[in-house]
Amino acid sequence: MSEDPAAKKSLWERLTPDERSLVVKHRVVEVCSSLVFSTCMPHWNSSYLELVNGDTALMARHYGASASIISCFEMFTSPFVASLSDTIGRKYLAAFGRIGWIMFFGGYKIRDRSLSFRLWSEVVCWGVMQAGVWSIFAAQHSDIFGERPTLSSEIRSKDQMWSSVA
Repeated sequence: MSEDPAAKKSLWERLTPDERSLVVKHRVVEVCSSLVFSTCMPHWNSSYLELVNGDTALMARHYGASASIISCFEMFTSPFVASLSDTIGRKYLAAFGRIGWIMFFGGYKIRDRSLSFRLWSEVVCWGVMQAGVWSIFAAQHSDIFGERPTLSSEIRSKDQMWSSVA
């Protein structure tokens, strides 16, 4: 029995130039997103505490209500976004979802005016704009690597490593 010559090649050697480009772009976006999120997180929590005047019980109730509303929005908008991605293309909706992050963290002067503004911005940015984005990334990956499941799983495991770096 002879060994498969493709099995001896590295991951990068088994990818086409377009596939390599996609993997690199995805990793850059994931690492940058994780860095931005971890950089903004301390301010996010401290601004939340300021809005509730240090009342952590109120913060927990508000955040619970916010998370519940976001989940309801995602439950209804995610299937719509997923079907829309088949029609207009995945990259536009993935970019639109990333804009939700930018709006949420960049719009802190509007977001942190009151608890109702914060609730509204969380629902719009996370529940509407981010809805379906993770399933779109998974669909993009399946579109490209679906016929090569071993290669696909190797890329996914290495992508997880890259997103954990930040």
